Amino acid sequence: MNAKNHHGSAAFTLVETVIALGVTSVFIISLLGLLSAGLITAHKALNISAQTQIIQDLVNNISQSTNLDAFTSETYNYDYEGNLTNATGAYQVSVTKSSVVAPGVLSSSSGSTFIIRVTSQQNNLSQTNSILIPTPPAKPGS
Repeated sequence: MNAKNHHGSAAFTLVETVIALGVTSVFIISLLGLLSAGLITAHKALNISAQTQIIQDLVNNISQSTNLDAFTSETYNYDYEGNLTNATGAYQVSVTKSSVVAPGVLSSSSGSTFIIRVTSQQNNLSQTNSILIPTPPAKPGS
């Protein structure tokens, strides 16, 4: 009988297999870390986008209103997409009238200044952004 020699076969050794699995696992763990960072960044971008839409909506409403004090009497609720809602939403918004003049605005022409606070209650963290809206003074004779 002829005995075959298996030492020259083209198979992977246990050491080569373990090294290949180690390199592959390091690569996969790195990709998962990048995915996590990407999801966090996307969440922050959506949050900023919704807050910007909320502020823009209120700035438009305030600038077109004749009764500016009506905006300071209640808290507004917005959903995750920045749309006004009657239920308690993802964002609570308050508007306050301030005597502080916005930077770069002359005090004689400042009119009323409003501060809009958009508070996000996500992950039990509160984020507050403020914006100053100078309104024109009343026209003489009106």
